[in-house]
Amino acid sequence: MDPYEEFAPALRKQIRMEMAERDILQSELAAAAEIMPATLNRYLQGHRNFPIATLARIARQFGMSTSELMGRAEARLARQRNDAAQP
Repeated sequence: MDPYEEFAPALRKQIRMEMAERDILQSELAAAAEIMPATLNRYLQGHRNFPIATLARIARQFGMSTSELMGRAEARLARQRNDAAQP
């Protein structure tokens, strides 16, 4: 499996979690990321991959770096792997 294909769902989930924690609407995040709301929806639904520049603007809206956002998604993926490995 392509590593991004495994990571992408965790990244999308992390972005949704960050939105929920900050009470940010999808339309607000799209405006901050300088993209159309429909485009953000396609990214969040997994129909398209996030360009790094868009991820950077999203992370900035959350008050974090791109690497921090991706690190949180990676930690989420690691927890999922660990949970799946538990008997």
